[in-house]
Parts: sequence; structure tokens; C-alpha cells
Amino acid sequence: MEAAYGARRSTVAAELAFLYEMARDPWRASEHFLAAAEVASSRFAMREAVTLAQRGLGCLASRSDSMETKHRELALLKIMLVPLAALEGYGSPATERVSQRVIVLSEELEDTGSLFAALHGDLLVHVGRAECPAAAKASDRMLAIADQSGSEVQQINARMWAAVITHHMGELALAQKHAEVCIALGNRQNQAARLIGIFDPVVGALAESSRNLWMMGDTRRCLEHTERAIELAREIRHPESLSFALLFHAWMHGYREDWAAAIRSTAEAISVGEENGLVQTMAWNHAVHGWALGHMGSAAEGLVELECAIDSSVRIMGQVGMPHFISMLAELLIILGRHAQALERIRRILKTNETSRDVYFNAELCRGAAECHIALGQPEAASSAYEEAIEIARSQGAKMFELRAATALGRLWAAGGEMVRAKALLQSIYDALRDREETVDLLRARECLMQWT
Repeated sequence: MEAAYGARRSTVAAELAFLYEMARDPWRASEHFLAAAEVASSRFAMREAVTLAQRGLGCLASRSDSMETKHRELALLKIMLVPLAALEGYGSPATERVSQRVIVLSEELEDTGSLFAALHGDLLVHVGRAECPAAAKASDRMLAIADQSGSEVQQINARMWAAVITHHMGELALAQKHAEVCIALGNRQNQAARLIGIFDPVVGALAESSRNLWMMGDTRRCLEHTERAIELAREIRHPESLSFALLFHAWMHGYREDWAAAIRSTAEAISVGEENGLVQTMAWNHAVHGWALGHMGSAAEGLVELECAIDSSVRIMGQVGMPHFISMLAELLIILGRHAQALERIRRILKTNETSRDVYFNAELCRGAAECHIALGQPEAASSAYEEAIEIARSQGAKMFELRAATALGRLWAAGGEMVRAKALLQSIYDALRDREETVDLLRARECLMQWT
């Protein structure tokens, strides 16, 4: 069979692997299990890729610990890493074990290309667990390897992850620079080669930068980026990339209060996740679906879905983005009048953020805390929380968060008769954004300014 198929033997690699395994030739079997796993991975058949790679690794158990064996083990682990992360969770113990073994083998074999892939896996684990300082170190190392190698594929992937990490650490301007480099380098010629991670790096950069742009006040481009991300993900037919792009598309529509569009995007993403076993992106999309549902008049139902999604993510050690999800959770608790509970959840995540450094949503969390203080009859605490939100937003360049907090604090001051002070606070940030698209946030700010004239 091997001779008959010749150069096309990868099409029957799985059958050859099983035949050699039955014939008690584990080395030849491992070769074909590797080829079969590569074919499955190229078709985005995640479960099949993991199973075949694991069978291949099992075939190596009886062999001596030679350099040849280590090279084969490394190849099998590399092909298994991304599908395993998709199925088990980015920060799962299984993903961590594989990524750490790939690092050890790559360094021992002095294989720089494999080390880059290993760092990709290591970074994925740290990002998934919201261990931002550790992720930043891995990201810096990836960038250094990419700069030294001159590899366009490595540069694209390294820049995408640098954008993700700096965004989550609240360095919005730097995150946007990394994202723009990644997006500019992407083209049809490197489209297949650059897909070495959990999702296409250009899709990832477009999706992540959409939230980054929205926070910075660029509400037009943020939506354009999510739409480009979805279009590209559909073009390459990569399930995890599509699910990720749809997640951010839903968020951007949610912040425009187009809740029906958010529901549609997350519903599609959940369907994609169920079909392909994508546990992490499915949990994230369920969270946003519940949030949108809650804002459409079904707060109790939406809250249940959102809480279940958070629990599902935590079970697979998916802590990244939790400040955003807790902020969404607090919104629904506030709608339901459960202000004390909302405030407690906000306080807990802000404390966690001190260690994780996943601080990009701290300004919104402080604004949410202020709303809770107002409802609980604590105006001084509310004013302090709003001021903290404004300070954080300014330090990060998050103009949209600054606008939201300034509008809310201005209302509080205006209610106490301090209309001049309120207008002075809001006018400067409104002027900085007035040439932008008229979103609901800008319209509310303008209405306040007109009332305080």
C-alpha cells in the first residue's frame, strides 16, 4: 500500500499507521500516525488530530531515548498542542504539560523553529489563565526570535500575541501598534503558513484590536475590524478563528446597544463551538449571549447563562478576560436590583487583577461600583469610584471609558447643583471624541451637556 500510493501516501496515513502498529513495527507506525495527525489538523479535525498524535506517542514508549526518538516525539507533540488546547482549554493542565515538554525538547535539540511554537503554546497557557506578567515574558521572547529569524510567519504570530498581552495589561496604544503590524503583514501568500496557533493571527489581531479601538474611541474602525475578521475566518474555514471573530463582533454591537445583532453573532459562534468541540470560545460566546439576552428584557435568564459560562471557563482554567465578564455580570445584577451582590463581585475581581495584571477593564469595573454605591445610598463612595474610573481610563488612553465615567459623574454633580463643574468635566473628553461616530455614549454625553448649559 505504501509503495502503491507513493507521494500520495498521506491520504492513507492512518490506515498505514494501524497496519504497522499491528505488525509490531512501532517506529514506522509513529511516522504514519504523525502524517495522519498532520492531515487531520490541516482539516481542523481537532479530536482526530489529538487521538492520532497520542497513538503515535504511544508507539515511542518502547524505543530508546535517542535523538531520533526525541525529534519524532517533538513533531508529534507540536501537531497535538493546538488541537488539545481547543478541546481541553487554553490554560488546562493537559495543554501546559504538552507545551512544557515541547519547550524542553526544543531547547535540548536546539530547534529554534520548534521553540517558537513551544513558546506559542506556553504563552497560550499563561494568557488563558490570565497570568499576564508571565505571558508578557513569553511574548517578548517570541518577538526576539521572530526579529532574529526574519521569518514573516513568526513576526505575524508574535505581533498578534504582543497585541493581546499589551491590550489586557492596559497598554492600548502599544497594543494597537502591534496589531497594525500583524494585520499589514498578512496576505494570501502567507495565509496557510501563518496558521500555527489556536487561531489565524490576522483574524486574532483584527478581533482583539476591535475592542482596543472601541476603548480608545475609534468606534467606526472597531466595527470594520470585526467584520474583516469574520470575513477572513469564513474564507479560511477555520472554526476557532470564526468563533473568536464572532465573539468580538457581538461585543461591538452590544456596546452600540444593538442587542439583536449580538445575539445572532453569539448564536452562530456557539453552534460552531458545539460542532467542533471548542470549549473556550464557546464559553466566552455563551457569556456574551447571556449578557445580550439580559439587556433585551430577560435579565434573570441572561444572568443564569452568563454565570454558567463563567463557571465553564473557570473549570478549564480560562481566567483571561474575566474582568470584562464580571463587568457584564454586574450590569445584569444591577438591572435586577441586586446592587450589593454586584459590588461584591466587582471588588473581588479588582483584587484579583492586582496579581493577574489583566487590568484593561478596571475603569468600567470602577464605574459599575459607583452605580452600586449610588443605589446603596453612598454618594461619596460613588464619586470616588467615578473619579478612579476616569483616572484609570486616562492613564490607559481608554477615551470611551473616560467618557462613560465622566458622563455619570457629571450627572451626580449636576444633581447636587454643580452644573458648571459637571459640564467642565465632561466637555473636554466630549470634544476629543465629537468628530467620531455618534454612538449611544456620545449622544448621552451631548444630551447632558445641553441640559447643563
